Amino acid sequence: TNRRSKPMYNRNHVDLIGNVGKIEIRTGKKDVAVLSIATNERFTDNEGKKQTATEWHQVVAFSPKLVELAQKFIAKGDLLSVTGALRTTKFTDSEGKDRYSTEIVVKSFGFLSPKRDDADAGDEQPED
Repeated sequence: TNRRSKPMYNRNHVDLIGNVGKIEIRTGKKDVAVLSIATNERFTDNEGKKQTATEWHQVVAFSPKLVELAQKFIAKGDLLSVTGALRTTKFTDSEGKDRYSTEIVVKSFGFLSPKRDDADAGDEQPED
């Protein structure tokens, strides 16, 4: 029998590159890192003017290693690569209306900004 592998069409995968706007570490039973990431799209409008549209993405990291990385090494303004999956959650607002929120659940971070001096803070070497 001739078996062909099926292409992978149903896959929840996100690759995002953007600048960190806000970073928050929420502590509790399990620590969570919550980041807002801005991506920009540049285009020319119908009148020939250059425009920039900014889209904000909520990114969450649940893995203890990723939370630690976010806490120690990620700062506002950093250029970051995020790989993850989309997750939409439903909640009820204060007026009793159903609302939805879509976020990216992080599988990995990639650091694209130049190394900052404080990034070495945990790896201090004794002076001679």
